[in-house]
Amino acid sequence: MVSDARKRVAERWSKIDYRSGSIDENGYSNKRSKPDIIDLTLSDTEEIAETSEHRTQRPSSEVPEVPVGNCPFRIIKSDVFDSGGGKSQYFTDLNEIFNDPTLHKTFLFSFQYELDFLMGHFHRNVERIVLVAQEGTVLPPTTPQALSLVPKTLLIQFRMPPFTCHHSKLVINIYEDGACRIFMPSSNFTYAETNYPQQVCWRSPRLSAVTNPPTVAFQQDLIRYMDSYNSPDIQKYITPCLKNLNFEPLNDVQFIYSTPSKNYVSGLRLLAAKISSLKQDNNKNLTHHYLCQSSSVGNSLSKKTSVNLFTHLMIPVLDGMIPADSKDTPETSRLLQLYKSRSVVPYLLYPTVQEISSCPAGWLCSGWFNFNYNRDLNHFNMLRKQFKVLYKQDNAVTSKQRRATPAHSKFYLRSSTSAVNETPFRKLDWCVYTSANLSYSAWGKTRAKPRNYEVGILLTSPNLYCQSFADLVYKGKSTSLPQGVTVAVPWTTSLEPYGDNDEAFCISKEYEMLDCNGRRLS
Repeated sequence: MVSDARKRVAERWSKIDYRSGSIDENGYSNKRSKPDIIDLTLSDTEEIAETSEHRTQRPSSEVPEVPVGNCPFRIIKSDVFDSGGGKSQYFTDLNEIFNDPTLHKTFLFSFQYELDFLMGHFHRNVERIVLVAQEGTVLPPTTPQALSLVPKTLLIQFRMPPFTCHHSKLVINIYEDGACRIFMPSSNFTYAETNYPQQVCWRSPRLSAVTNPPTVAFQQDLIRYMDSYNSPDIQKYITPCLKNLNFEPLNDVQFIYSTPSKNYVSGLRLLAAKISSLKQDNNKNLTHHYLCQSSSVGNSLSKKTSVNLFTHLMIPVLDGMIPADSKDTPETSRLLQLYKSRSVVPYLLYPTVQEISSCPAGWLCSGWFNFNYNRDLNHFNMLRKQFKVLYKQDNAVTSKQRRATPAHSKFYLRSSTSAVNETPFRKLDWCVYTSANLSYSAWGKTRAKPRNYEVGILLTSPNLYCQSFADLVYKGKSTSLPQGVTVAVPWTTSLEPYGDNDEAFCISKEYEMLDCNGRRLS
């Protein structure tokens, strides 16, 4: 008998009929007839009765400006972890993003839309909601409030090939005065995903409308990303709104994206080009720490030998060990020598079984973490035993509200230290925050384009620091923010290597243990 926990873990997938061609987050697809564009707008003769639920609006909450030199990241408030209330300037939610009375139109990019959940957060003043989605990933509206927004909603829908997905998570808000604010949540627009694992959101400063905007790389790359869809509807509804905006507040931020289009350099190749333009200090007297925090870890890049995207390709390219257009990947033995000689230390932050089962949500959060290493134990053993790359959160410094709940975010960081006892990931060389998991589909390779759509940012401020939301939100240490830009992360900045008894969570394995709430996963 399937347990209640597993039923609820599967909640976000169970409502979609995969046999009719929908696609899971790991990229599985089946054939289905292709719709071009679906306009959810009702005909003029159709009316929706205004119910009391529709008339009752949530209080407006215009998003405050992000102070220069402060923290552009927020942690998404959860019904599970924060049900007791609690206030913090580092909290955000969908109500704060969408329930602004001055919001004129919004453009959403996501892998999943639960419209009853999403539409409940909008202010009734909004004039247009445009959803960009992969076919089979939108659950239609049924509640009065969600149905009331149907006349204002346009769905741009397209089919993705097998083993690919439209994985981007992006919100572009246009306000009544023509100004814009951009949000990148780590979650898709479903209730369970928003509340069970940890989720964060990056938000831009307010970008003003201007007649002749200056040239800014972020804007150029964002428009290239829109062009990569080759969609007349995106060109009609979205791109024009981006062209007359002043992106100068984002001069120190790079827009990073992945696209399956062959007409654009994206994914790993784009990131490598951006990183190569930085003045990185690769002094051998410094130790260079590379961290990947991902909710999914892909299989080996090769069927013949164990080749991991992070250890065998990303770090070697970004650290300058191999050319960005390298055709061959160094063997593990050679890489281990290079890592040692160049003082490079890799970290792969991925949840253990023990962390998931003991976090407040227990097994309920487990469905968002995929590392199916049972299929390739050689690959897993190479990562754990040879590179010793697997790390977990420091349980001693987690918050009591969230403990070691794993995060659905994806961060890629580099931090350099000069002393043996200096703690890494306090000050950063650069930071990538993205929707892209650690997989070939998300990033592509040096000579192969990505298969997915993904979006993210690269932060390159000379004064870039990292701090945990556990400290900022739950331990009252927000006054300790240094001067500069702070990357706030939903995990402890101090990490611990896996111990002998630690087991990486594998979604295909059966676990008999009870979680902290007394539930079984199998």
